[in-house]
Amino acid sequence: MSRLVHELRKPDVFGKAPDEAQRERWAQGFEIAKMHADVFNNEPGQRLLDHWIRVFLARSIVRPGEDAFAQGIREGQADVVRQLLAQLDMARLGPPTGG
Repeated sequence: MSRLVHELRKPDVFGKAPDEAQRERWAQGFEIAKMHADVFNNEPGQRLLDHWIRVFLARSIVRPGEDAFAQGIREGQADVVRQLLAQLDMARLGPPTGG
């Protein structure tokens, strides 16, 4: 997933440079990504993130004998972890145009 995020954030991936409104939206999104990085880029945050990856992302979503509701809850938990990883990538990579 992080490779896809990286590829989609390359300059001119959609054929044109971002306009001012796009830059402003990116800056607002980056501010949120930076908050994620501030929380998780330290030793306790990394330990918690590692735990969530093991518990919510690395385990099977679909389990024998359980209904779709339970599977949906686990998919939601896994999706939160995926979104967090994407936010940390955004904070680490910085602006897509390098500026």
